[in-house]
Amino acid sequence: MHYSLLIIPFFDAFIGWFVFWIMVKMLFYPTSSINILGFKIQGVIPSKQEELINLIAKYISNSFPLKDIEEKMTDPKSIEKMMPFVENQIDHFIRVKLAEKMPIISAFIGEKTIGELKAVFIEEMNTLFPELMKNYVIVLEKELDLVSIITKKIITSSINIEDVIKNELSKEIRIAELIAALIGFILGLLQLAFLYL
Repeated sequence: MHYSLLIIPFFDAFIGWFVFWIMVKMLFYPTSSINILGFKIQGVIPSKQEELINLIAKYISNSFPLKDIEEKMTDPKSIEKMMPFVENQIDHFIRVKLAEKMPIISAFIGEKTIGELKAVFIEEMNTLFPELMKNYVIVLEKELDLVSIITKKIITSSINIEDVIKNELSKEIRIAELIAALIGFILGLLQLAFLYL
């Protein structure tokens, strides 16, 4: 066996790496369709960009159930945290707004009555607020098209899918390149063994 044949595994390793590198590039390039000898050629991701964006939007939409938001908003602990704000607003309404709109009635309301009114309003809000939020979520589910909103956001944003994939998967892509080179190297060793036999 001639020693120059020892280059075969290294050459095959390069070919394995190069083929994988070309395949990754073909995912993204060419970005727009070009015609070569009657065949239209375009990168896989650019040619399927709208479908990919729609799939991403559907995935995000399905991962974002409004029922979870409803549960959080109607949770007694969440409502309890909002009650100081509600109480301040009710107090402001009785003391300031009511006095502006109905000065005669507010003239007859003392501190005791204000306290009683606030207690009644807060009790009513504790009952009303969860129902209000449930109904609001029902309306949102019917009228809010999250898929369209997310799709428009992705399309109008300056997100470059290639950059996102390369940034997020750069380590995995490098590992896959090394595996492709290793497979090429092993195939080269098998060729050498076959030639030797």
